[in-house]
Amino acid sequence: MKTEDFIKLLFDRADAAGLTEYEVYCSSGKSFFVNVQNGEPEKYTVNSFTGISFRAKQDGRIGYCSTTAAEPELADFLVRGVLENLSVLTGTDEQFIFEGSKHYEEVNGYSAELAALSDAEKIDYARRIEKAAMQQEGIVRVMHAAVAYGEGEVYISNSKGLNLHSRDNYIYAYCIPIASDGKSANNGMAYAFATSADGIEPEKLAAEAAEKALAGLHPDKVKTGSYKAIFSGETMGDLLATFSSVFSADAAQKGISLLAGKENTVIASSAVTLRDDPLSPLAPLRSAFDDEGVATKSKAVIDKGVLTTLLHNLKTAHKAGTESTGNGSKAGYASSVSVSPRCFFIEPSDITQQQLFARMGDGLYITELNGLHSGANPASGDFSLSAKGYTVCGGKKERAIADFTVTGNFYSLLKDIEAVSSVITWGLPPETGSPDVMVSSLMVSGE
Repeated sequence: MKTEDFIKLLFDRADAAGLTEYEVYCSSGKSFFVNVQNGEPEKYTVNSFTGISFRAKQDGRIGYCSTTAAEPELADFLVRGVLENLSVLTGTDEQFIFEGSKHYEEVNGYSAELAALSDAEKIDYARRIEKAAMQQEGIVRVMHAAVAYGEGEVYISNSKGLNLHSRDNYIYAYCIPIASDGKSANNGMAYAFATSADGIEPEKLAAEAAEKALAGLHPDKVKTGSYKAIFSGETMGDLLATFSSVFSADAAQKGISLLAGKENTVIASSAVTLRDDPLSPLAPLRSAFDDEGVATKSKAVIDKGVLTTLLHNLKTAHKAGTESTGNGSKAGYASSVSVSPRCFFIEPSDITQQQLFARMGDGLYITELNGLHSGANPASGDFSLSAKGYTVCGGKKERAIADFTVTGNFYSLLKDIEAVSSVITWGLPPETGSPDVMVSSLMVSGE
């Protein structure tokens, strides 16, 4: 049954049951993944999904029910489930069925050309990645030469006249080769994300991954001490993603973010402008509305060091007496709504990476962080993470280094940023990104 027809049937059943304020959230999509080993698919999966969440408001409470198919008989199931849920609810938090924003940007994230890319062509991409990596001298094996494709579609409709629809698709690939000279071995990783059929360049991706693996074959030790340092865009993006919850108004209202009450105060250096902007031309994936149907916004969360806003959904905005920032988020088609960034990135400057290195002179270039889930505490901002990277001498990247630990505090790190570079590196998935950033001081535990 078509999604639009199912929604109409569901709303007819809701009206017949006496419900007057209700909403449906429908998400569907499909995914593809292949990993090639020795020229053949070692892992190959194709999946599709549908998720429908229905909710209704009655006496200030909202009841939920969900299903995984848009079949006619499930319309009655959803309505009955909501009524049963409402009969036992005791929660006191005010809930909302949103009537819609005044304006939504036009966003087209779907490429028909990319959707037409066959599974055979995607597998060929993976084969090319593996072959190109193995052609690099010193590469003895490719652990992963993977290509993935995904597409998704969302409908949000409610009794207040809200009717929204979005559709997008993307492709990404990654390569993890192993380099060895018979005495030492090391792996490297490179990845690419695109929204067009020609956005993945297998040979370029393989060469980048191989270069990383080979460069770290015989890493040196680094002495314990305080250093000037540059975090690569990838590692700074990892830190930003790990600590993104501190910018949530929900975390602030629950007392688990140190940014509570800090709006309009300086929390970072003037070199830092942190944006949440899913409408930006820089955004790999753009979106016009959040998971509550609120129009997304272009906003500087930190503007030249000053915290201008926390991120809000409808509930946290109501508590704070402000408007939602368009950051309501659902996990799939889940009933609960959290707060999270949609496209979070540090704004780049006009400084090249080479100029950033020259400005630092001597120090460390941090290219890999490990232990982010166990070694970072968003509540306090503290982190202690194993790392890899390079020494920088006279503005030039030199020796590979490994087996050291970087320690610090995220809030302090924001204030220690002296400059940022001109090119953003996006994570995977590309919801968080950063240029290279230079900090005045970083504590390192080595030998």
